[in-house]
Amino acid sequence: MPPLKTIILLFALLCPEAASAETIVLLGESDTDAVIYDIARATNRSLDDLLPTRWSTLRERGTPQMEGSGVILHCTASPASTREIDDLLSEAEGAQNYGQLAEALVLLRSAEERLGCLTEHLDPATAARIFFLTGVLAAKAETDGQAAYRSFLRALVFEPHLTWGDEFPSEWGQDWFDSARRSLEQGESAGLRLAVRPERGSLFVDGREISPRSQALELRPGRHLLQTGINKVTTVWVELGAATESIALLPASAPDDILGWLYDSERWGDLSNMLAATLDPEAALFVAHRGQVWQGRAGSPSWTEIRLPRSSTSRVLTWSGAGVFTAGAVASSILYAWGKNLSNACIEDSQQDLPETCADNELSYQSLRSLLPFTEGLALAGVAMAGGGLLVNIGPSWMPRGGLLLGVRVIH
Repeated sequence: MPPLKTIILLFALLCPEAASAETIVLLGESDTDAVIYDIARATNRSLDDLLPTRWSTLRERGTPQMEGSGVILHCTASPASTREIDDLLSEAEGAQNYGQLAEALVLLRSAEERLGCLTEHLDPATAARIFFLTGVLAAKAETDGQAAYRSFLRALVFEPHLTWGDEFPSEWGQDWFDSARRSLEQGESAGLRLAVRPERGSLFVDGREISPRSQALELRPGRHLLQTGINKVTTVWVELGAATESIALLPASAPDDILGWLYDSERWGDLSNMLAATLDPEAALFVAHRGQVWQGRAGSPSWTEIRLPRSSTSRVLTWSGAGVFTAGAVASSILYAWGKNLSNACIEDSQQDLPETCADNELSYQSLRSLLPFTEGLALAGVAMAGGGLLVNIGPSWMPRGGLLLGVRVIH
């Protein structure tokens, strides 16, 4: 993509109202320039009105969304790293060891706030340690212990097998810790349903990876740390109510083959929901995938397949193949004719062999014969090129929907 085109695309994505006359082309194949050119010809549009991009680019900028009683709490501060979290935790532990409990509690609260802004995957043991220490210090500072109980509960969400141990005396909140454990084991649950199953390694909840086979999650009511994305990690807090089910729409965790849903009209709604989470729902859109193109709007569950004009590339391939075949066939025919002449030249009209002539011609004949595999292969290559060009031209309208790989293009 030329640099100027990249700038235009980024401006359009960030400021859709300023680029309303332009149409995004979502690509699922590698021949970007050819697809853009074909769409422009088929729809009588200018090339400058078509902005190419890919799903892998869009999904990284999509923001998590929630339907139902659940609430998403987005980061409102600068991005955070795991190194920053580790440093805050280490400073808090140092302050606690020196008896500076108030300062340690402030540092722990800061670490908790920064968890929601992480751009890297979280180690659940780190989060559990932050909330456990917060609970210990809160229990020592407060008489009712409710703040300690809530912190211990959140620590156990990240590390269910966490134990009290001998680090702190029991009067520093062990009763509240045990109460939190009983509550976690016997309490109510909250349902979180994923709009689509996640791509492997793209979704973590409370520091633990969610399997691609999972779509309905049973979590404890309250806050949970949700991280989406593979190359770019986005972190949010999710607040879930008891005995309720919320639906999470997570574009960054959607599978790579999401554009393949266009072949199943029952998945059009899921596709449109994902696209609406990454683009203006009213954005005009073309989607090119496996040699076929659909037209619609990002937020609409209705898609129309459009027929592209015959590709100039395929026509060049067809005629080039015909030329290569002709050259190979003519060369093979000439070699066969020369061989026949050499064979006839060593035999008199009386059908008697002429030994000297035959010996010389035999050497020439073997030389010509060694060239035949090359000329025949050239002819076969020409047939393959011409056939490939013809199939690319007519393929999408008649080929079975099985994903036949032609080498030049994939016809689904």
